[in-house]
Amino acid sequence: MRKLRLGDGAVVKDYIDELRAVATALGAHADLADMAPGLREGIDTLEQATDWLQAHMGVEARAVAAGSTPYINLFGTVAGAVSLAKLALAAAEETSGDWDEAFLKGRAVLARFFIRQLLPPALGLLAGATAGAEDLFALDASAL
Repeated sequence: MRKLRLGDGAVVKDYIDELRAVATALGAHADLADMAPGLREGIDTLEQATDWLQAHMGVEARAVAAGSTPYINLFGTVAGAVSLAKLALAAAEETSGDWDEAFLKGRAVLARFFIRQLLPPALGLLAGATAGAEDLFALDASAL
C-alpha cells in the first residue's frame, strides 16, 4: 500500500496512464485491435480499485489493509496483460527478418489468450479490494 502514496498518488496514476497508452496502441493495430476492449476493461478496473484505496488511505487503515491482497493480485494480472500486449505489438511491427515468423505470431496468440482467459476472472478482485474491513472484524476472537 505504501506505493499508492508515492507522489501523493501520482506515481500509480501515471503508471495507469502508461497502461492506457498500450491499450490505445493495441486498438490502433488492425491485427490486434480485438484485444483492446478487454485490456481497457482491466485497466479501468485497476483504476477503480486504486481510486477507492487511495480515497480510504489515512481514513480507514483497516479497510485499505483488507483490500491489499486482492488489489495486488489485480494489479499484477493487469500489468501482466499489458506486458504481453506490448510484446504482441513489438512482434507485429518487427520487420528485420531476424525472428522466426511462428515465434512472432505466437506473441499475439499468448497476449490474446491472457487477455481473454486470465484477465476477466481477475476483474472480480475489485469487490474484494474495495469491500472494506467490516467482515473481517465482525466476530471477536472468542467467537472463532
